[in-house]
Amino acid sequence: MRAKRSIAIGGLAATLLGGGAALAARDDGDKTEQAILGDAAERLGVTPAELEDALAKAEDAQLDKAVKDGRLTKEQAEAIKRHREDSGRVLGFPGGPPHFGRHMRA
Repeated sequence: MRAKRSIAIGGLAATLLGGGAALAARDDGDKTEQAILGDAAERLGVTPAELEDALAKAEDAQLDKAVKDGRLTKEQAEAIKRHREDSGRVLGFPGGPPHFGRHMRA
């Protein structure tokens, strides 16, 4: 009985630690994206919010074009847009910029 309890506690601890690492990675990704957006916005003479909005609109336009060209379904494009909105990221960090293939299973 003790062995089962130790295994369960160990599994729970590993899960919690793994979740903490994932949250830390997300925070680092958020900071990285904000730093890149801030730097790029300054170079362009716009606010980070204006740049973020322009990037989101550009991605939407490309997604709409992919639907029109038959490379994505409307549902896939909408799922990608929702993912961007839910994540609050326009650059797709961590792991680099978003691309169509990664979201096609949505």
